[in-house]
Amino acid sequence: MICCVTPKFVVSPHCGKEVSLADLLRKPLLPVMLEPTVWPPPGPMALPLAQLAYINMKGTLGLGYTST
Repeated sequence: MICCVTPKFVVSPHCGKEVSLADLLRKPLLPVMLEPTVWPPPGPMALPLAQLAYINMKGTLGLGYTST
């Protein structure tokens, strides 16, 4: 599962459930940091993601990207 990590992602209950399910099913997790976010993310994602290194893509979204 590719986790596109943003502050909104880590507080989303639906995303937390998806990460927990992927971890429970022993699916590979690939966190990709798109926006500055505390690592490991707080809450239910902390345990499955804390042991992983993330791919840092912060600030590489190219020209014309507007953060909302």
